Amino acid sequence: MKQLTNRFVILILLIVAVYLIGTAGYILIEQYSPLEALYMTAITLTTVGFSEVRPLSSTGRIFTILLIMTSVGLVALALATFSQLLLTPGIGEQLRRNRMQRQINRLAGHFIVCGFGALGSSVADTLVQNDQQIVVIEADPEAAELARQNNYLVIEGDGTQDEHLQQAGLEKARGLIACTQSDPDNLLIVFSGRALSPDIYIVSRALTEDAESKLMRAGANKVISPLILGGRHMANLAMRPSVMEFLELFTVGGELELALEEVKVGDESPLIGLTSSEADIRQRTGATLVSFRRDTEKETRPISGETRFQAGDRLIAVGTIEQLAALDNIAGSEK
Repeated sequence: MKQLTNRFVILILLIVAVYLIGTAGYILIEQYSPLEALYMTAITLTTVGFSEVRPLSSTGRIFTILLIMTSVGLVALALATFSQLLLTPGIGEQLRRNRMQRQINRLAGHFIVCGFGALGSSVADTLVQNDQQIVVIEADPEAAELARQNNYLVIEGDGTQDEHLQQAGLEKARGLIACTQSDPDNLLIVFSGRALSPDIYIVSRALTEDAESKLMRAGANKVISPLILGGRHMANLAMRPSVMEFLELFTVGGELELALEEVKVGDESPLIGLTSSEADIRQRTGATLVSFRRDTEKETRPISGETRFQAGDRLIAVGTIEQLAALDNIAGSEK
């Protein structure tokens, strides 16, 4: 199909070239104005039969005959090639993929979800509910089609392959989420993602306890075991239902006016060097700081009045969308 497309493009370019040659020829041979020459070329090449601008000289008539013979052959070849393109199996699918790839190429700050099973679809739905842009990588045709039906951008391929990660815009993505149903596949996705984009934030699923440490060594920032996490969540719901139900409102997106968000302190932020008390975030933005984490540390810590902000600190805050946007502006977030 690529050969047919290239041939069709070449034929179109040749037809354009004939138009240019014809216009230039009539200007030189018959001393026509550029508009008269273009008009004469057009009626000659399309063989519509309109009258000549002015009677042609013998040289002009010979030139016109050559133009007609050349154009008829080129147009016939172009039409035949175009017909072949339309009848080529999979042309519609290829055009759709090209259109989707152009959309993906325009993305920045999006999330890549590898695997669209039960977990992957839930991850994708949650991200979209929180107004995030996503690209799904899925090798199974049926699962990929299901993702497309949900209006997600989809790369139908293997997330363990560098080519497909790059097609999904890994270099410009905000995060990579590996949630296939295979620990070895998730391990390769994490390893490839970290190698291709050293600064990207990677979250991976782990089906076994043994896989968790390997995924962390491969470059994952966080590893989640759905079974263990689900068990803890159920236990917490049983022990402290009101607290857990309240926290769930922040994670499902949109049920409260308040939101829980992470904001990064940028390199030029006016917060750098100030303590929490000096910054007075609550008074300036209305948002409430809950905790923070340094890039050099793995654990999140509570914020006290003496906490002094540094570039790269990730602040966890609660507030309305407007309050969090004001905090994001002060922090100079670099998500």
